[in-house]
Amino acid sequence: MKDETRESLELFIEKANELRLRNIAKYLDEPSQVKLQVSISSEHGEKVEYIGPDEEAVSAFLLPLRFFIQDRDDMSIRYLDENICNDPDLSTEWKQNIKAARAQLHQYLSMRVEPIIVYEPPPTLQEIVFTFIYGNYAHADKKYRARYKKWEQNKIMFSSYKMSFQVALLSMLSLIMYLSGITEQELTMHP
Repeated sequence: MKDETRESLELFIEKANELRLRNIAKYLDEPSQVKLQVSISSEHGEKVEYIGPDEEAVSAFLLPLRFFIQDRDDMSIRYLDENICNDPDLSTEWKQNIKAARAQLHQYLSMRVEPIIVYEPPPTLQEIVFTFIYGNYAHADKKYRARYKKWEQNKIMFSSYKMSFQVALLSMLSLIMYLSGITEQELTMHP
């Protein structure tokens, strides 16, 4: 195994373990704890109650998550697929699992999310994730920030997208934990 391959895979496992320790990870064991309750009445108007990870838990989770979704540190899921899978010493099974996981993640994030009340064409999960990350949590990209602020104006739609965002984070965490496990196994085959 190439030294750069080992470094990337060890970093992947290290950062996956950081994610596992974040407070948001407890929701993997109890996904039913993430919920949205909406009631509309003429007497009380709209009432939206979101139950799930708090803002601090989400913010703390996003910093290490960025290692897996941005191509800056030679360990993103895309980098593993497009570069590390070229190492001839890695098992075919590991490579196939990485490629399949990336394809599943792409397919999942490409799904359109139908909010409770539709005022515009529904976004994909990837658009929701990027809007929350790059429009609020980690950056203030003008395009994503404008979309985030527009969504915030409708309490029901915003809460629906917020829940979709957090469920997507949990799904990505689950996938990363799986990939970390098979990567640890792969490394044991190459002491």
